[in-house]
Amino acid sequence: MILQVASGDGVAMAHRAQALIFNMEFVQFHPTALADEGLPIRSTKARDNAFLITEAVRGDGGILYNLDMERFRPSYDERAELAPRDVVARSIDDQPKKRNEK
Repeated sequence: MILQVASGDGVAMAHRAQALIFNMEFVQFHPTALADEGLPIRSTKARDNAFLITEAVRGDGGILYNLDMERFRPSYDERAELAPRDVVARSIDDQPKKRNEK
């Protein structure tokens, strides 16, 4: 079996079992993916039509947009796309939740 995603399930299970969880600030989450229904992969899982994009793209001027093609990062942080990874990750997670999107 090949895992295609790391979701933190092990940490969540340990937490539910009342294990001591610490130093989580050293765990990295890479949030930036391109999801495209037009990709040649045909699958019942939407995740199969997404792939990670290196953070170097943000550093080189890449801009993050929501589904309505609105640039959303400046409303979260004045550094916009150049904010630290954790700040960007939280806003990427927040966008679909605020907008009731998948």
